[in-house]
Amino acid sequence: MCLAEPGMRCSVLNRATGWVLGWLLLATSCSAVEWVDEYSFEHPSFNPARAQLRAGRDGNLFLTTWIQFDPCYVLRVNRDGSVRDGLLLGTSTEAAVANADGVIATLHRAWNRQSLTLSDSRFGRVATATLRYPEGGLEAGESGDFYVLFTRRIERYSPQGRLVNTYAHAVPGSQFHRYEFRVCEREQRFFILGVD
Repeated sequence: MCLAEPGMRCSVLNRATGWVLGWLLLATSCSAVEWVDEYSFEHPSFNPARAQLRAGRDGNLFLTTWIQFDPCYVLRVNRDGSVRDGLLLGTSTEAAVANADGVIATLHRAWNRQSLTLSDSRFGRVATATLRYPEGGLEAGESGDFYVLFTRRIERYSPQGRLVNTYAHAVPGSQFHRYEFRVCEREQRFFILGVD
């Protein structure tokens, strides 16, 4: 019942009551919401969704994103993720791995040039070996040498970039999109896996 001028006191009471009831309803119906933004603090050339992961023998993990004709970023992360660094490298960097001494090998597969680049732990270039049509597999052996997978062979390179040996293998045709491999130097064995 309104005792003041018609509409005056009742409308003030209705507005005040509406605000209080509104806030009470809002406070009881809302639970705590955590606002999460996902930002990549890496270089814009690094694409985490397309990155390939390789474990180096130096205790670090290497992630590379292969983008043909564009500069590629190699991200190095220690195993718990607390230390991360990287470098923007040349075009078509497909893989990166390190030996136990910290020498980093990166495999570049552009259509007009293929190479194996060897760098020190600060990504300073040590040596470069020219390759002819590698498949994309790159591994570091226990001895410190690097292995590169080709269609019918695996080549072994020293940390100085010299070809040490060539091993023949028989991978059936091109039934897979790409191949990965692992090396066991103690037993002189290679394990080749086709990936779709």
